[in-house]
Amino acid sequence: MIEPPTLGRATFDRLRALIKERTGISLGDNKVQLVQSRLVSRLQALGLPTFEEYVERVAASRDADELRELTNAITTNKTSFFREEHHFEALRGVVTRAAAAAAGSGRPRTLRVWSAACSTGEEPYSIAITLLEALGHEAPRWDVKVLATDIDTDVLASGARGVYPADRMDDIPAAQASRWFVAGQGEQAGLVRARRPLRQLITWRQMNFVDVPWPIRTSFDVVFCRNVLIYFDRATQLDVVNRLVERLSPDGELYLGHSESLVGTRAGLRALGRTAFAHALPRDAARAGSAA
Repeated sequence: MIEPPTLGRATFDRLRALIKERTGISLGDNKVQLVQSRLVSRLQALGLPTFEEYVERVAASRDADELRELTNAITTNKTSFFREEHHFEALRGVVTRAAAAAAGSGRPRTLRVWSAACSTGEEPYSIAITLLEALGHEAPRWDVKVLATDIDTDVLASGARGVYPADRMDDIPAAQASRWFVAGQGEQAGLVRARRPLRQLITWRQMNFVDVPWPIRTSFDVVFCRNVLIYFDRATQLDVVNRLVERLSPDGELYLGHSESLVGTRAGLRALGRTAFAHALPRDAARAGSAA
């Protein structure tokens, strides 16, 4: 029986330095076995007998596709629909305020939301549902768009398809699930697919947080960036949050994961509630300060 290749400490150190440089993800000393188990299949697919040869291949930058495969293999994509419900309640509040401000004022009826690190799509679809339900019968009169980005191209493709096992709907009220998802028949039994009105709202794009500059120029009313900063060191966390804030509209809100709230406060953000943040000064206060 042929023994599988082993990832030695020196090679792991080279590999994690490469991963940090290319993705910003910091791997701890205790991740050797995890990385080894996730990459063995890549060695087999490429016909490489050792991890040393694999690292050389990726480090030489000869194979951009393999760098994507490496990134896809080491990232974790745990998510669910309406995860951390309080953020979607906060999003409904943003929609309500935007609708009130637009009523009779002539302001553009636009909403832009970014699901950064969107994984397999449950988050952006939950965002789209929240936006359409909050706008109700007024939705056709609004220009609403959701941007969904992730570094992992596999999960982006999955999200764009919008197909999920039916049991992923278990935590969603049945009436809501049937309104926004269609159940598969025949060979597709046991699956559901997001209905067209949801799919049309979402644009899917691959993006790496360490890229400079980011390929995004839009200002967003809300940015979801949850449970991804935990994979970065503190300097990278603050850099990413500061760049996210630059893409918030003046009254925009940023939602982080529970373990990332300290990053928000250190980035000079104003806490709005449970892991929800905005600019340190609201727009009206900033205007008053500049006038003084």
